[in-house]
Amino acid sequence: MRKGARGCLVLTPMAAVLLAAFMSFAGETRTVTTVEELVQALDDLKDDASNTVILQPSSEPYDVSGCAMLCNDADKAKYLWSTSHIAISKLTLRGGGQTARDTVIYGNGTQRILYAWQGKIQNLTISNGCSKATDPASGGGIMARNGQTQCSNVVVVCCRSGSSGGGAGGIVNAVCDYCEVSDCSSGLYGGGVAFNTFRHGRLLRNHAGTYGGGAFGSNISDSLVAWNLADRNGGGLAYNAAATVDRCTIVSNLVGDVGEANQYGVGGGIWVSGSPNVTVSDCLIACNEAPQRGGGVRGGVLQRCVVSNNVVRGTSTYTTRAYGGGCDECNAYDSQILFNLVTSDYCGTASGGGMFYGSASNCVIRGNAVAMCHPSTKVGGGGANTAFTNCVIVDNFANVGGAMNDGNASFCHISNNVTAAGTHTLRVTRFLDDCEIFNAVIDSPGVMRRTSMRGYGNGWTLDKGANIYTNGTFTVDESANVYLLANTQVTATYATNCLFVGNKCKGLVSRPANAYPVTPFVNCTIADNRFDWMTVGFAPKNGITMAEFVNCIITCNSNRAATAALDFAVNDGSVTNVSFANCMIGSHRSSSWKPLHESGTITNDVPKFDRSNVAHPYSLKLSSPAVAKGLVQPWMADAYDIRGAIDDGGKYRYLRLRDGKVDIGCYQCWLDPVGTTLMFR
Repeated sequence: MRKGARGCLVLTPMAAVLLAAFMSFAGETRTVTTVEELVQALDDLKDDASNTVILQPSSEPYDVSGCAMLCNDADKAKYLWSTSHIAISKLTLRGGGQTARDTVIYGNGTQRILYAWQGKIQNLTISNGCSKATDPASGGGIMARNGQTQCSNVVVVCCRSGSSGGGAGGIVNAVCDYCEVSDCSSGLYGGGVAFNTFRHGRLLRNHAGTYGGGAFGSNISDSLVAWNLADRNGGGLAYNAAATVDRCTIVSNLVGDVGEANQYGVGGGIWVSGSPNVTVSDCLIACNEAPQRGGGVRGGVLQRCVVSNNVVRGTSTYTTRAYGGGCDECNAYDSQILFNLVTSDYCGTASGGGMFYGSASNCVIRGNAVAMCHPSTKVGGGGANTAFTNCVIVDNFANVGGAMNDGNASFCHISNNVTAAGTHTLRVTRFLDDCEIFNAVIDSPGVMRRTSMRGYGNGWTLDKGANIYTNGTFTVDESANVYLLANTQVTATYATNCLFVGNKCKGLVSRPANAYPVTPFVNCTIADNRFDWMTVGFAPKNGITMAEFVNCIITCNSNRAATAALDFAVNDGSVTNVSFANCMIGSHRSSSWKPLHESGTITNDVPKFDRSNVAHPYSLKLSSPAVAKGLVQPWMADAYDIRGAIDDGGKYRYLRLRDGKVDIGCYQCWLDPVGTTLMFR
């Protein structure tokens, strides 16, 4: 480098050579105005990622239906560039207008519009492309070869793929940002896109002949998926391999009614085949519909989603079942399952208004229903065959099991779920652990541990219209023979460390004539209820112990009319199939019968509940006659009372045993905190 006569810097020959070489790396940008110029530019500038072809915006579309590019590269040619109107390799193809719709490439429905071997496609509209049935038939609008093609601000509209081996009417195997694919169709999977990464875009009104009306096998984020249709499964999205769906709105998608009762008609919003790792996070899944299962979602893992107002509408084709209005076979976490419906005029079974099968943790299950239909079996308004953990399950409806049917619940709040007969029914055949249940009658509860049941039959009424699917008002009929616990199954019910308070109905527990052993109540507190009878049983000749009470407090109860104290009574003076061991029973006991067995009873109307404890008003004072008077059993060694396991520096604060002794009732009397010592000098 040297200084010229006017003081300007002059490059030396070597520097000039280096600068020229550097400038050549910038690539070439060519602007075209005709289809002929476009084809020539794509051929001239191929295989260089620094090159750009710009289509000048025009009032008329670029009609490429009369051209088909060929490729001399053997590796690329085997992927049939000749079945596409135009092709790019590595370079950037860009529309020159202000928006994507200013520049349209039109295919006239005769061939695929664009084949891409890497490269970038930007700011364009791709319209009316059609892939042929020959392999590969995917990608009626754009077919990308290796997943490295990037589409941004691209609109693909009215494109389709053939029915033989055809997938993705719009785009296949690309990375798409801020794109829209609409009104496209596929003879097989992925009406809009397939095997894409699709971000910040829209999939609208697409149709798949089999799976995934909007998309198949694609990672979708920050996008709208709406008004798509699949003939078989997955109206919005469909998957058979691992994928993610994040921060999307998936609404008003539909699965068609194609007639195969056991395989199809599943997953109105999202369908997952088998058990791949498909995670759906922070999404709204609403107003989708399927004819058989999973109105909102079938399969996969839901995280922080809202699944709302989806429906399974069993049709005449499906004569067996309609399951899972919101979710079917899903594992949901921190989500809301709201106002979903299962309904049918044809199916034999309608089940799981909110959820069917699967599990829910830290979720709200509200306002779901199995209703407005004629199947002989209508069960599980909130859920059926579902495991609930730490959930709020409220305001759901079904003929049997307003809250749930044939499942289990742990650490759940369950209230105000109803049946058509007006009873607030929860039907569980497995277990209820650490739950709080309000306004409920439980049919066949299986095992109950550390669970409280409160407030059934206090005149609570579901206001008309409060649940949009119940079609009317359902009021508790307190004159009916309703029992808080009823067992209609062949297995026993167990209630351990449970609290039954403030209920008003016919009685506590009943069993039909073909009774099996029913309910051992162990360390339960049964107080402040209004029951005409505690039990309904049958004569000892049946060889049945109707109910046994061990370490229970039964006190401060009255008859249903509240005209007389009645701590314990059975419905027949001849019945002697109830037993007591180490119980505290109030003095108002029906005297017309004698129990089958009784030992260690404390008769006292003053159990000394700690009413000052607002959170636990049925806990015991240290001076209670029930303290340390229970029968110690092996299972208590590592168990805890109704308050559950509350960790305090690695120690359980409320173990079921204190100094090797157990209190009667569902609470153990502990100093709070455990082991506090006061020392005075």
